[in-house]
Amino acid sequence: MKEYSIILIIIYFGKWPKWYKLFLESCKRNGDIDFLIFTDQDITVDNSKTIRIIKFSLAGFNSVASRKLNMQIEIDDPYKICDLRPAFGNIFEDYIQSYDFWGHTDVDLIFGKITRFITSHLLDNYEVITARKEYLVGHFTLYRNSRKVNFLYRLSECYENIFLSKHYSGFDECNFLWWKLIAGRDILSMPIGNPSMTHLIKKLVFHNRIKALFTPLVMEQDHDSDPFDKVLLWKEGNLTDVETKKDILYFHFHYLKQKKDFYCPLWGFAPNAFQISKNGFSDYN
Repeated sequence: MKEYSIILIIIYFGKWPKWYKLFLESCKRNGDIDFLIFTDQDITVDNSKTIRIIKFSLAGFNSVASRKLNMQIEIDDPYKICDLRPAFGNIFEDYIQSYDFWGHTDVDLIFGKITRFITSHLLDNYEVITARKEYLVGHFTLYRNSRKVNFLYRLSECYENIFLSKHYSGFDECNFLWWKLIAGRDILSMPIGNPSMTHLIKKLVFHNRIKALFTPLVMEQDHDSDPFDKVLLWKEGNLTDVETKKDILYFHFHYLKQKKDFYCPLWGFAPNAFQISKNGFSDYN
């Protein structure tokens, strides 16, 4: 069976979060996945051949995106870049030419072993893979590195208006329909304004024009009011539920990180093992 090459793209401007060393260590332990990080901060990762950090600015992104997309991109809020994620295969084509798949991810998560879940069998059979069953997620979606897939975003009749807008529209995901989709609504049955990439991909799947996998691979809270009572163990690259012993692809703590009591020790380095709970990160004993 073919071994596929994968690269995950991250863009992060401004001061990195206090848990960034733990995040980067979880990336580093995935030695069969490459990470391409564009940032304006001076960060380093020791002894890693798979993490490439490129010093970049928001002005630099605007320049590259404008040239590759053939339109005047003038983003002044880094969060707006998320709308352009479906076009990263086009924007960053010079960096990803040698890879079979490219994807995008976030930094408010901890990875387990990615290829334990993203297998050659899946990559054989799908052109787009995302980590939730309801919609494409910005924190982990893969695209086959082909001209057909890299330019799918252009099938949206509104992508130009979205890319040129100053405001984030949720184009990379589902135009803010998260909770309706989680509740069971079908995105293709709802009236829409500007369609998102989820609208587009789901429609193409319905017409058998593309093969896409929407599957629940991420562990996260659906709402900020949902209780999180699990304890997770990250140890030497493996992420598991302490109680069930089940492996986890990644834990996305987008709500927990906003809590004032979400704690991250000021470790000078990333330990070989640590625990994650609703209270934050802690030593593994």
